[in-house]
Amino acid sequence: MLTALSAGWIDEAGVGDVKETAARGWSGLSGMFRDPKAWAVALGIFLWSFCPFLGTAQFYYQSEALHLSPIFIGGLSTAGGLAGMAGAALFGRLTAAGTGKVARASIWLGAPLSLLYLFYRGPLSIVVLTLLFSLTGVVFRLAWMDLAAKSCPEGAEATVFAAYMAVFNIAASASNTLGGSLYERLAASHGAYAAMALLSLVGTAGTLAAWPCLRFALRDDAARA
Repeated sequence: MLTALSAGWIDEAGVGDVKETAARGWSGLSGMFRDPKAWAVALGIFLWSFCPFLGTAQFYYQSEALHLSPIFIGGLSTAGGLAGMAGAALFGRLTAAGTGKVARASIWLGAPLSLLYLFYRGPLSIVVLTLLFSLTGVVFRLAWMDLAAKSCPEGAEATVFAAYMAVFNIAASASNTLGGSLYERLAASHGAYAAMALLSLVGTAGTLAAWPCLRFALRDDAARA
């Protein structure tokens, strides 16, 4: 309701002809499909965002294996949200060093950080890791979003950026579905901790696999540097 009401304060006087705007959007979207750099960015986003140890698998691991209470799990979500806000503020400061460096760190720091999930065993470690993952996760995600925004063609920025955001959502849905399915099977045969450990390794492999895509997407920036 608030979103709908806020539309009353939006001035679209400078948008121009609707058909012309739609044509620019289609042109930009079709151009994205022909651009190798756009595919590299999209694939990099997908691989980096593929974290099967989060979502459904994490919830059942928390509730059934670790026996965390619903209140504690809800508190983790709140703490993670606050840490994410701090991560957004931190990203604003890190942009002075260049978004490309932060994006590279999302792989070379993000991969070993995801392995820390192997220590996700008790209340203290869970709180610490939740804060750490939420903080760094927002910083690294914003770097990928900034990279996506900078690769959008002029005149169709909103359409192409929305397509990139859809990749984030597809990756989250795919990893959540696969993670939940694998966790159920692996936990039944090898135990809950072994299941989460394997899913953590899969997520780490996905992060590392994003490196060639990121390197290709940033090669123009490296050449200028």
